[in-house]
Amino acid sequence: MINEFKSYRNKELKSFTFSNLLIVFLLNDSLEYLVDLNLDISIIETLKLLLTGSFLYLLVFVLDSLIPVSFKSKILLYFRIKKEYKFFQMPGEYIFTKLINGSNDLRINKERVMRHYKYIYDRMPENDIKRREFENENWYKLYRKHEKKGRIETTQKEYLLCRDMTSNFCLFILIYITLSCINMVKLSYYISGYFLFMYIILLICSRNKANRYITNVIVEDIYQDEL
Repeated sequence: MINEFKSYRNKELKSFTFSNLLIVFLLNDSLEYLVDLNLDISIIETLKLLLTGSFLYLLVFVLDSLIPVSFKSKILLYFRIKKEYKFFQMPGEYIFTKLINGSNDLRINKERVMRHYKYIYDRMPENDIKRREFENENWYKLYRKHEKKGRIETTQKEYLLCRDMTSNFCLFILIYITLSCINMVKLSYYISGYFLFMYIILLICSRNKANRYITNVIVEDIYQDEL
């Protein structure tokens, strides 16, 4: 049985990788070079073969397999640091603290959350590191209760897709820079700008999807008795 959460390797991730190859290809002035070669097969047909064939799937699979899950989190700027900087913490590590301080999500009522998770707030550790571990552990327990719900599966897949797109793109950048160091490709200002711009966009998308995914588990849990 095919794992649905990784089915995007053969769809979205493959198309995303192909798009990056094509954009860097054009920014590198390689298209003009290939046109001058007067090849028998057209460039459009060549690119179509790469897109529809197994080459890109294998490339995506290898790139994704090279990156450990823990490192994928670091690419999204989630670090295990001692200081209380929420920007560098995974959303599950401060979700209950965030809810008690008031959430911007209109689906969540503070008083309702306080009543529903009183057993969690009563046992909340004061130490920052222990508190973050405690919050993440309790959030994960809630996730396991609702992981088969459609809303949770959808937002989880969206988060995993954005996360893997970001990690694959960073590895793509690393490979390209390595190739530029041995003069196999050119690293221009245009390409560097594209790399930076796309990383920022992917970072924002991934972190937004992570927050949505974490919050949806809470929403599913506090309203489960009314469904």
